[in-house]
Amino acid sequence: ANLAGSIALVTCREPLRSSVSTHLRQLLISNAGSSEKLTEQEQNVIEQCVQICATDNLELGCMLIEKAATEKAVRDVDEALAQSLNARRKHREQTGQP
Repeated sequence: ANLAGSIALVTCREPLRSSVSTHLRQLLISNAGSSEKLTEQEQNVIEQCVQICATDNLELGCMLIEKAATEKAVRDVDEALAQSLNARRKHREQTGQP
């Protein structure tokens, strides 16, 4: 389970940064008017805002992804072992032996 979380953490960082940056940039530009009407200074301010916000929220996003991957791995392992555990429990109840 920990391995799944670690792998998710390593593989999600740059795609998450890129996705957050793209969506935030589109949102800010659409609310400011079309990008053709923005001055160079306005475009620079938007880009700085996008970079700062993406960087500030990257760790939170990665932690959430890592947690979700770990929880899913635990559920998957529990489901995979459930039948075997039930069979052992039933055998132990019937025979008194492990």
